[in-house]
Amino acid sequence: MLQLLNLSKVILLFFVCSVININCKSKNGKTNTPLTIENIAGVYTITDAKIKTGDTEKDVYNSFNDCQKNNTYGFNKDMVWYLGGVARQTCTGPDDSGTWSLNGNTLTINSQQSGAYQYTITDFNGSLMVAESQSDNNGKQETLITTFTKKQ
Repeated sequence: MLQLLNLSKVILLFFVCSVININCKSKNGKTNTPLTIENIAGVYTITDAKIKTGDTEKDVYNSFNDCQKNNTYGFNKDMVWYLGGVARQTCTGPDDSGTWSLNGNTLTINSQQSGAYQYTITDFNGSLMVAESQSDNNGKQETLITTFTKKQ
């Protein structure tokens, strides 16, 4: 349970800290959907996660358990944020909620359980949102690259 909670906090931390730089075009060359509260608002799941250290990228999504893969991250238009699905009968760990804000491509999440985090949205097409955050891991700079897919 502690391991799941810690990984959820790491993902939250990286997700919130990765909204600083955004390109005018998405990775596939198409124009990004404008970053607005209305366009971001919705419910997402994580569909990819990687940690990049220097020139090396490591997939971490495949190490997620089913509960982590099925968690939902909600961004309401009224600026309420939530992490849901963790506390289902078959999963352990707490759900979370708080507030969120958007300033340019900087996304800030204020979690009731974990505090404030900032992320840089690097790609957004209305359905997929790629967010990056930086951290220091024993003196090594790491970037967590997380892809969120909006649920229909």
